Amino acid sequence: MARPTIIPVAPRVLSTATLCVYIGRSETWFNEHRAELEAQGFPKAVPLLGGYDRYAVDAWLDQRSDIVRVEAPTVGVRSWDKPAMRPR
Repeated sequence: MARPTIIPVAPRVLSTATLCVYIGRSETWFNEHRAELEAQGFPKAVPLLGGYDRYAVDAWLDQRSDIVRVEAPTVGVRSWDKPAMRPR
């Protein structure tokens, strides 16, 4: 019988301890600053999963460092609604 291939998986949901390692802060620091972080939009823990969504944390960090700029969506205009350009 063939053995299954083991593929390393990075967890999407991080425990508080793993989150602190991920962001480079101690659990004490994080607990002392959690309210301030959340007031600035830091994602809250997902109660059902018991941890923090790594992608949400990345998105928050990306937005704060201007890696990603959040732009307001264009209201009422969808790309497929735009008239097609006709060749001349």
